[in-house]
Amino acid sequence: VQGADVVLTRYGTNSLFFVDDGMDRSSDRTAKTTSKGRYTFSNVQARNDYSLKVSHPDFARHEVGNVAVSETGTSEEPRIVLREGISVSGYVRDTSNNAVPEARVYLSLNAFSPLGEEGPDTLSTLSDSAGKYEFKNVGAGQWTLAVKADGYGNITVPQVSVTGEVAVSKDVTLEVASMIGGRIIASGGEFLPEVEIQAFSLNQSRQQTRSTVKSDDEGNFVFEDVPKGSYTLLVNATGYEPWRKQRVDDGEMGVLVELVALPTVSGIVRDASTGEPLNRYTARLRQEIPNAPVAVPVQNTRVKVSDASGEFEIPVPKPGNYVIEAVADGYAMCFSAPFTISAGQNMPGVTIDMTRGGTISGVVVDTTGKPVRNARVTSRDKDWTDDEFTRALGDMMPVLAVERTVRTDADGAFKIEGLTPTEYKLEVTHPRHPPELKGTLFVNEGKTSDAGTIRMRAGGTVAGIVRDPSGNAVVGAVVTLRTAPGSLNSSPRTYTGKTDGDGRYEIANVSSGNYVATARRTAQSGVNPIQDWQDEKTTERQVSVSDGESQSGIDFALGGSRN
Repeated sequence: VQGADVVLTRYGTNSLFFVDDGMDRSSDRTAKTTSKGRYTFSNVQARNDYSLKVSHPDFARHEVGNVAVSETGTSEEPRIVLREGISVSGYVRDTSNNAVPEARVYLSLNAFSPLGEEGPDTLSTLSDSAGKYEFKNVGAGQWTLAVKADGYGNITVPQVSVTGEVAVSKDVTLEVASMIGGRIIASGGEFLPEVEIQAFSLNQSRQQTRSTVKSDDEGNFVFEDVPKGSYTLLVNATGYEPWRKQRVDDGEMGVLVELVALPTVSGIVRDASTGEPLNRYTARLRQEIPNAPVAVPVQNTRVKVSDASGEFEIPVPKPGNYVIEAVADGYAMCFSAPFTISAGQNMPGVTIDMTRGGTISGVVVDTTGKPVRNARVTSRDKDWTDDEFTRALGDMMPVLAVERTVRTDADGAFKIEGLTPTEYKLEVTHPRHPPELKGTLFVNEGKTSDAGTIRMRAGGTVAGIVRDPSGNAVVGAVVTLRTAPGSLNSSPRTYTGKTDGDGRYEIANVSSGNYVATARRTAQSGVNPIQDWQDEKTTERQVSVSDGESQSGIDFALGGSRN
């Protein structure tokens, strides 16, 4: 298929992730297929949780999950087969049954997308002179239909079910638009411009209204696209307490939104040895929780400071006990002294003294004692495990340990500096060896902890074929190895592989140990996650891996009986 648009993204429809400071789509990559249907992305950061989203006007949009990119070489994905979708169509009329031409109709897999937002998960079209709209190639899934037209109130219809087998007809009735307006001010009376306010209306017919506007320079706002009815207004403005008002009727033009400023914590970040302020760093709030060993990062409180004074100010979302975390190049992650915020109280004068932290050094060799060059050595928290949930949390994990990655030199030596004093483990990876974990290592301020010699093993290989209930090869099936429960000598590990065009897979560089192996169809939009779970339960089997051993014939039959 020539001319298909392919998006490489971390944010798949079924991906697990925790968002801090908003969902950053700037790292999404786009390519267009050649006359031979090929697509290529160069210089891609190594990860094992990408998704590919493919669109072409002649076919249903298609998504492939579990896309892994290795550190070196080319990662070749199995072929993607595009198929024609089905039709989703209907008529847009007003309450007098008149056609509404040129209404903009959106069909989205993301129910939380703002009305009118384009993206890889959204289709859009215009109704014709008879008010008819049609999407010709729609894939299976639970879609959200949204419609807006000049002079009418917009509506949203959730859970438009597309099975991929039967055409869907969904008519929409628009009401003449009403208005809701008012002004947004701070508690001191000053106007607040550029503040986003949302209007929501839900009813028993599953037809909804969602609208968003921003205040002007004098704090005024007007919704001009809401049908008759009662609405909930919501404001979430940075630095202010959330504001909500229910049962606001259409036509009401004197809504006063008075926002109360959140208390703030402010202070300075400086070099501990010189007392000089740092002019570039990142700070965020952490909340102390009773009986928790580490303060928990507070979402959406991160600030980036680039100022000669070294001063910061962070709004505090609710009363409580907190510390400030600061991170700067060349320094360990450091913290302020604990402080308490009460309702309406600001906390000025907080100081964070940045230190250089401690160091971990060591040497990485193979089973023969030969140095392993260019291995990645990453400092991890002492309780870190390689699982999907931990990867999704990222830097929202409530830990003191700093994650830093270095490469070994020609002698296999490495040195990780700027580590906050606490307990660590090391993760060592290399394309020709299974990952190794070294721990626990204690890091002290201004000291170097010797990790000694870390020996990378040869690892084993697991290979086989995945077939469907009819015995046909399954392209793009995902095979997963997870450390078996009760494996006393093994750290929890997860390995994945994907079948090629012949249904074959191979997972190399697997650490020796006992594993639970499963297979499932690749994650994609429109597929119920329960089906993935059913695939894994019916294919589950035990696999034992030894260093240097290659096991073939570890086959799976999807949809069949338990292996």
